[in-house]
Amino acid sequence: MNLSVKEKQTFFIELIHFYKNMCHFKMKKYLVYFLFSISCILPKKTVAQVPAVPADTSSSLVLLEQAWNHFYDNKMDMAYLLADSSYIALTDIYGKNHEAVAEALEVKVKSLNTMGLFNEALPYAKEAVAIRKQVLKPTDLKLGYSYNDLGYTYDGLGDFEIAIKQKLSAKTIFEYIYKQPHDDLLKIYLNIGASYFDLRQINTAKDYLEKGIAMTRKLYGNDNNIYIQHYYNNLGAVYEELGLFDKGKELKKKALDLKVDMYGENHSEVASAYLNYAKSLHFQGRHKEAIAHLKKAVEIYKTTLGDSHPILANAYLSLCAANNEYKEHDKAIVYGEMAIHQLSLSNIKTHPLIAQAYNNIAAAYENLGQHEKSLEVYEKSLDMFYQIYQGGHLSIAETSANMGVPLQGLGEFDKAITYYRKAIPIIDANLGKMHFYAVFSYNGLGIAYLKKADYKKAFEALDTALLIKKKTFGKDHTEVSISLINLANAYVEIKNYKKAIGLYDESINIIEKLKNNIAEEIYYNLKTKIEQGKGKAFWELYKDNGKEEYLKLSRAFFEQSLESIKKQILSVSSKGFDKVLSSEIKRTAEMAVSVNMVSQQDVNKCFAYSELSKGFQLLEGMKKADVAHFSGISDSLLQKEYNFQNRIDFLEKVISGNAGIVAPDSLIPFYKKELLELNNQYEKLVKIYKQKNRPYFDAKFRIDFTTVSQVQTYLSDTSEMLLEYFTGDSSIFIFTIKKGDYQVHEIKKDFPLEDWVKQLQNGLSGYYGKSKNERTDDLYKATLKDYLEAAPKLYEKLIAPIKDLLTDEVILIPDGVLGYVPFGALLTGKPKSVSNFASYPFLLNGHQFSYCYSATLLREMKEKRHKNPPTKSLVAFAPFYEGSYVKLDDEFGAGLDTIIASLGQPSFSSSLPRKELTELPDSGEEVFAASKIWNGDYFINSDATEGQFNQVAGGYRIVHLSTHGIADPRVGDYSYLAFAEQRDSIENEYLYVRDLYNLQLNADLVVLSACETAVGELQRGEGIISLARAFAYAGAKSILTTLWVVDDAASKDLTKEFYLQLKQGKKKDEALRLAKMKLMKVNKNSRKHPFFWAAMIPVGDMSAVD
Repeated sequence: MNLSVKEKQTFFIELIHFYKNMCHFKMKKYLVYFLFSISCILPKKTVAQVPAVPADTSSSLVLLEQAWNHFYDNKMDMAYLLADSSYIALTDIYGKNHEAVAEALEVKVKSLNTMGLFNEALPYAKEAVAIRKQVLKPTDLKLGYSYNDLGYTYDGLGDFEIAIKQKLSAKTIFEYIYKQPHDDLLKIYLNIGASYFDLRQINTAKDYLEKGIAMTRKLYGNDNNIYIQHYYNNLGAVYEELGLFDKGKELKKKALDLKVDMYGENHSEVASAYLNYAKSLHFQGRHKEAIAHLKKAVEIYKTTLGDSHPILANAYLSLCAANNEYKEHDKAIVYGEMAIHQLSLSNIKTHPLIAQAYNNIAAAYENLGQHEKSLEVYEKSLDMFYQIYQGGHLSIAETSANMGVPLQGLGEFDKAITYYRKAIPIIDANLGKMHFYAVFSYNGLGIAYLKKADYKKAFEALDTALLIKKKTFGKDHTEVSISLINLANAYVEIKNYKKAIGLYDESINIIEKLKNNIAEEIYYNLKTKIEQGKGKAFWELYKDNGKEEYLKLSRAFFEQSLESIKKQILSVSSKGFDKVLSSEIKRTAEMAVSVNMVSQQDVNKCFAYSELSKGFQLLEGMKKADVAHFSGISDSLLQKEYNFQNRIDFLEKVISGNAGIVAPDSLIPFYKKELLELNNQYEKLVKIYKQKNRPYFDAKFRIDFTTVSQVQTYLSDTSEMLLEYFTGDSSIFIFTIKKGDYQVHEIKKDFPLEDWVKQLQNGLSGYYGKSKNERTDDLYKATLKDYLEAAPKLYEKLIAPIKDLLTDEVILIPDGVLGYVPFGALLTGKPKSVSNFASYPFLLNGHQFSYCYSATLLREMKEKRHKNPPTKSLVAFAPFYEGSYVKLDDEFGAGLDTIIASLGQPSFSSSLPRKELTELPDSGEEVFAASKIWNGDYFINSDATEGQFNQVAGGYRIVHLSTHGIADPRVGDYSYLAFAEQRDSIENEYLYVRDLYNLQLNADLVVLSACETAVGELQRGEGIISLARAFAYAGAKSILTTLWVVDDAASKDLTKEFYLQLKQGKKKDEALRLAKMKLMKVNKNSRKHPFFWAAMIPVGDMSAVD
């Protein structure tokens, strides 16, 4: 069907529509509806008729005619400028109250509306109506046009009630003029239906749209016209609101096909149709296809309407929702923020789409397990909806219900129930009882009542949710599968295990039928939940009657569940969601360990589950890095990947405020947009890897976890053992592995482990870790009391049960908060004299400790192959030493005798903690000594820059960093080491954890003589995300690292003695223990306090350095 430019331009796009929920286990997400109405109901192309006029009046009317011409040619900027010039001239000639002035205003309004500048259009639209009401008859056609324009403007501003009032006034005029179907009537019925839809009066919208379709068919006789496509789309959206999803999808597909046939692919109308059809795909769980359609819509909009048009907000908001469903929650957040930014470009600050964007962003944060952040953003959304609508509006009900989810996550079940109950009557009043929208609230109520052990109400709510879903979707749908899982979980709670197993089986049958039609990550997500549930049910059945069959089934389902979680992790690229899944592995692994502890023949599996729970993501990352360098990938592809990662990391630091650059707020949205595009390009690069180098792609995902027998192979002799901890919610499992012996011990977690660890930390560093003016006698006594209480208690729980198994050399694999414990400083009993540290029974006195984050990581570090083996011995950096090379040489250049003689001697900087980014006077001597002992190189002061480190570190066997280290326990990726600042550099001189993930080191040993380098963000299932762990990721075979704010002089003395021992061929852990023992012997009593020596621990491969 061929249309003239004028006919095509008669139908301009309206901003807006959103709503519709998808319920997953707990969370509802939104995808934007894009409803069509006619932005302009246009008169025939004529200019107001006036009597004979002077030349200046004639030229004004010519300007007005040219404005119309530009408008019809879709040149909105020029149309607006010419109309504005005409308006000014005609107002000077006729005054305000004249039809010619009103017509000039009409062009201005239509142009601004088409550009999405609704705030600017509103006063002109009101003025046009006022003039025409005064100078024209109440039934004049042009007054009807102005009412419609004003209604359309209010739509764009999100004030749908006023919009409907204006459009109904236009409808009254049109129906008075036209006694039979007419184009103007078709347009106004379409527009009114769209506004009622926006107002959530769905049945009223349906009535108008169905009447409009009937008039269209009566007027045109078939579907070959430009109106029917809009009606099909809008009515399709209405049907989906009413739960008739197949019918809605069918109509929207018809609308898409008609538009493509009419306009070709590259037209904004087609973009809008793609956006709408994506919603239907979304409902079917075809999220990948939905995202592809949405991205296509974005590209068409940008091509046809430009980058700044507010209509893009619809597409970005839909991409936000679709990526939430696709488990790409980090992307969802960026798209939601882009939607808000897009509207801000048109000076729109309060709007339903902005409120909806906050809603979607909050859903993403909740899916990432950030309950408090999610609740904060939901409150923003709800506040804005209250500004826009009355309390009974459906959007308020939906957002209130959504807030129940983070409240449940925070354990506030009564509050959550209040929000869910508030939503249901509003939904019933707007959409009728048993509508799909209410499912989310019923699900939430069921889960909350379950947590409160109110089983009657829980089952009522969950049964209602299932009934609504079956009525809406039929029996074979992922939503039905979800409700069956929720019900099965409830039956497990009331100990009706066989009923629960039957429901889990129903659920798995559904997703197996749908496997080829739903996203892989959603399939495995549901499969994981079912397998976890069945594993727990069979475990409880076994505990009730002792049948071996139940035990076997429980083991099998927990094992299958762990495999399903691993497949989820490998199918999802969201940087936050993989952490959530790692936490899920930890929970499931605890159950699997408990089940396998029953039989002696299955205890080997317990160790495997413990290993799986520790750092799946870190091991995957190390594997990727290693495979990339040894699998034949071309240097150009590796360089491309490196460039992507560097830019991505830089942008993430800028956005988070950690780049040393204070970026203007106005630029942050552009950085986020670039970050999103780079991440998309990086994903395409990974696909190239997959296509062009299949062995690489397969190898990087194949992680072989260390077995008990493998550990026994690399233990040197009977004097060495591996001691691994697994801390669950209810038990701590201790694994002891020696040559020829393997045991598992379960310790009930009936004591406040986390509180005891905090008490120990305060006892160790709470006094000396403060600045001198903060230290008081009372503080010293209080911290010493904490230490003397916590150290023996932790020993009794963690070591005493297996003390007879301990060997001289112990490789420790801590878990969770145990990663903060210096085991050598635990006390095996009470000291003979509290004031004499030499009398303290430190565990270090009888045992030599080294650490690693998992036995599998230890194997990787031991077997690490360096791409470019180092050729030089040692390089050291001291950026906060303010002296000179000459000064160091003068004071300490006489040789090793001087260095050795200075050990344990009082320093002018004694007890100076490396806490603030201030001078470290002893760090110069520290790096000077290290370089002399190992005949290496060192950089101090302004030479010790991050750039220098990056340039030279890869060539040395030992890398020593004597500097400040800052641990961020909230966001481990932004813990950092500080280097010397460079003048005129736009970046700070911080080496972040995340920077190390892209670094390639070849070192046998990295010494982090800085405070808190082993401390960072503690993530369930991932351990402590610290600088030390990141150096392991970067390729270091071993690391010396610190657990708290270290003392400058003590650090200098300890590392000097350590290097002397290491130079004599001692193993690293032995060298460190001997250094600690010597300093405790030669130091005065106060500096024998474990604060001065216990912070430094060795991690990784403890082999001697050649």
